[in-house]
Formats: sequence, C-alpha cells, structure tokens
Amino acid sequence: MSTPEQLTEHFLLAARGSEARALGQLVHSCQLVAAVCELVHELQRERGISNVFLASAGQEFAEELKQQNGRTNTASDHFCDYLQRVQSGQDQLWSSARLYHRIAHVLLQLKDLAELRNSIEQGNLTTAQATEAWSGLIAELLSVLFEIADIAADAEISRALVALFHFLQAKEHTGQERAWGCVGFAAEAFDTEILARLQHLRESQQRCLDVFVRFAEPEEVWFWEQLEQAPAKAELVRMRKVIDALGEGAAVPHGVSETWFAVATARIDGMRELEEQLSADLQAMAGERLEKARKALQDNRSRLEAEPPAEPVSAFSLLLDASSDSEQVPAAGSVRALYDLLQEQADHLQQVSDQLEEARSALTERKLVERAKGLMMQYQKMTEEEAFASLRRAAMEGNCRLIDVAARVVAAAEKLKG
Repeated sequence: MSTPEQLTEHFLLAARGSEARALGQLVHSCQLVAAVCELVHELQRERGISNVFLASAGQEFAEELKQQNGRTNTASDHFCDYLQRVQSGQDQLWSSARLYHRIAHVLLQLKDLAELRNSIEQGNLTTAQATEAWSGLIAELLSVLFEIADIAADAEISRALVALFHFLQAKEHTGQERAWGCVGFAAEAFDTEILARLQHLRESQQRCLDVFVRFAEPEEVWFWEQLEQAPAKAELVRMRKVIDALGEGAAVPHGVSETWFAVATARIDGMRELEEQLSADLQAMAGERLEKARKALQDNRSRLEAEPPAEPVSAFSLLLDASSDSEQVPAAGSVRALYDLLQEQADHLQQVSDQLEEARSALTERKLVERAKGLMMQYQKMTEEEAFASLRRAAMEGNCRLIDVAARVVAAAEKLKG
C-alpha cells in the first residue's frame, strides 16, 4: 500500500503531466487554427469576386472566379486533411463537445459549396443573397476558432488566441464591408439598409481591433500600426467618404464597384499578412510552452528522485517553519521536496488562473452581447444592425457598459421563459 508521501508525489506529477497533455492538445489546435485562417481568407476572396461577377451579369471576373475556386478548394482540402488525421487518431482529440459540433456544422456547409457556386455561375442569386451565403459559412469557421480560444487552459496561448480571433473577426467585418459595398455599387444606389449595415461593419471592425490591441504582443501591435498608416487604409477611407457623400438613393457612377473591390482587397491582403504572422507566432508559442511544461515535469521528477528518504515530517510543521520569523531549520528528505514543489505549483496555477480570467473576460463579453442581439432579433424582429444599435443606445443613455445592458436583456428573456 502506498504511503501518503508516495500518493502525494504521484498526484503532484500527475498535475504536471495533465498540464503537458493539455498543451499538447493546444499545439494540435494551433494547426487547426492555421488551416481555418487559410480557408477563411480564400472564402473571403471568393465572396468578393463572386459579387463583382454577379453585379456585372457575368461580364467581369469570370476567369478570376474560376481561379479562385481552385485556391479555395486547396484550402478546403488542407482543412479536411487535418480533420482526417484527427478522425483517424493520428492527432490528439479535444475535450469540447461544442468544438466538435462547430466542426461538424462547417463540414456540412462545405458539402453544399458546389451548389452555391453553381447558383452564382447561373446567375440565380442576387449579390445580397450570395453575400449572406458566403458570410454564413465564414461565420461558422470563425466560431471554431472561438471555441478553441474558449477552452484554452494556458494563459499565454489564451491571450494569443483572443488577439487572433478578434483580428480575424475585424478582417471578416472588413470583408463584409467589401461585399456589401459591391452590392450597393452594383445596384448603382445605396438604400438605408445597406448604409446602416456598412456603418455597423465599420464600428464592428474598430471594436474587434480594440480587443486585438489589448491582447496582442507589442511587435504585433506595431505591425498593425504600420498597416493603419499604409496607402491601402487611406484609399479605403477615401472610398468610404464617397459612399457617405452619395447618401440614400443617390445615383452611383457606373463601374465603380471594381474600384471599390480593388481598394478593399488591398486593405484585406495587408491584414492577411499580419494574420499569417499571428498564426505562426501562435504555433511557435504553443511549441515552446509544451517544451517548457515537459521540462518542468522532468525537473519535478528528478528533484523527487534525488531526495533521500527521511524521517516522517508533517506538512503542517513545514508550514509553521515557512511562516516563522525565526531562522528556518531545513527538513531533509522527500517531504521537504514535496512541500516545495506543491507550493511552487500552487503559485503557478494561481498565476495562470489570474491571467486566464482576463483573457476569457473578452470572450465572455462577446458571448453575452451576441446572445442579447440574438434574442432581440428573434423576439423583436430586428436586424443584427438594429439590435446592436439598440443595445449601444441603451448603454449610452444609461451611462453604463454595453455588456451590462446585454446582461439585463438576457436576464429579462430568461425570466420571461421561466
């Protein structure tokens, strides 16, 4: 039968081993993140090219669309190949049912990609309908990244995932702005709904970028600041002013959609460069953290094995020694080593918990706001833009945070259901 010291040693090392296994899962998750980033970017490009193709009744970008189909298919194959390795047991599995559900939903939508493309090729969809269809698939892919960030148990990686997710979300809002701008230019007029949607997308970009700057590394923030000063941003701002100056119902010169597409694409391609860097930094960080955890496990094991057996010493007496102002008399043997390692691990876990709390607060706030918007869209028949505008207006009038208003909406809905 094991002694209390032997049991303590076993569970102490088991804790370190559990941390290493969790980081091993995160390393594989970061590979999935890279595959998702690649696929999202290609889908965003195909969405934009499809809009110009539809807006021109198939006269523009036909060849570009065919080439983009191939690039998107390649990215989709990379995504599915990774999942095939997971399914066959070659890579570690995750512990989140929500993540598996999100992945299954993405795969189901990817199956219908050929049908969507055929409808676009035949001209059976409007630019608005095509935009909604592409955006729905991209949203599902981004939700996979959200779930990975939500279950990450390492503080440094969690912060990096939060930064990457919000940057990707900002890039997607930019992509949607490109798509809906093409819709308005193609119709040669911007109605109230499209103008409101474009304004909402601009504001959404900034909110996501604010979170990105908060959690990103200094060098990543510097890279972003350089993009903000690049000509592509200045051109985008100029085109936005053109749209604002047109106003509702004003006639739009013919052929401007291609110019708008080129300007918005230059901005998005610049963001893609930083996105790739963020993904590479994340994978490198995960590998380093895993190696560090494995070394810590081996160090703990070596320290325990190096200690000679000792006379029984209680942990309580060691605690009194540690808190005493008098000169401490070291206790020989494995009990002292166990106590020291337990204290080090407790400090480590507390530090991780504190750092995770900050990172997850950003995800929790997003979930709450999204849920509140969904409830308002469902029960008050609002659009997403109207729901968010209502939440924001209530926060400003009540001089409180947006998340506080969202919490009240969710609480009121749950009370009504009850």
